Amino acid sequence: VFNSILTLPERNLYFEGTTPPVFGTYAFFTDYNVCSVLMPLTSIHVPVGCKEAYKTALHNANSSYDEYFSIIVDDIAVQ
Repeated sequence: VFNSILTLPERNLYFEGTTPPVFGTYAFFTDYNVCSVLMPLTSIHVPVGCKEAYKTALHNANSSYDEYFSIIVDDIAVQ
């Protein structure tokens, strides 16, 4: 029996604008396939203090994006 351990990379999105872009209903795919493995979105990084604005923009585009609110991280320094 052959055993192998596969480490999948994280999948992160980064937004640098303090004002969120206008997201479409299908602004981004939440998962993608690498070698038949479903890779979930790991984190959405936004500027410090802008988390609520991005949550609102995502919700307004498609309420199914609400499930990703927990992975929004406001850790990008504002210039």
